Amino acid sequence: MNQIKGNGFIITEENGNYTMSWMTGGFQDREVTYPVSKELVDKALRSEQDAYEVELFLQTGECVTKESKEVDRQNYFRSSPVRILVNPSSIKRLFSNQEFEALLQKAISSELKPTELDAIGIVDNHL
Repeated sequence: MNQIKGNGFIITEENGNYTMSWMTGGFQDREVTYPVSKELVDKALRSEQDAYEVELFLQTGECVTKESKEVDRQNYFRSSPVRILVNPSSIKRLFSNQEFEALLQKAISSELKPTELDAIGIVDNHL
């Protein structure tokens, strides 16, 4: 039996079969163990992000893809559009021009304390 320790997980190899274990929970930590292929072992050892993706795959059975990451980012900014104001140019590519403008307007109007004149501009789309 051979054990490889990663950052927050342990991979055990026995007779060519691999398992990956890590602690989950919060209040009551418990160890979970999943059988894993050699390919996923190699991926988990490449980086922390890859290890996290392998853990998610083992728990849910769903692969983390570029598309799923992008959808998650879109949903994140839709749920809290004020975060768009941090770096709007890098976030713009995630949305159509129309949706980005609507989210940006929502972010700006929620961040500013509108005066009566500002409120008129928002109503007439002059913001």
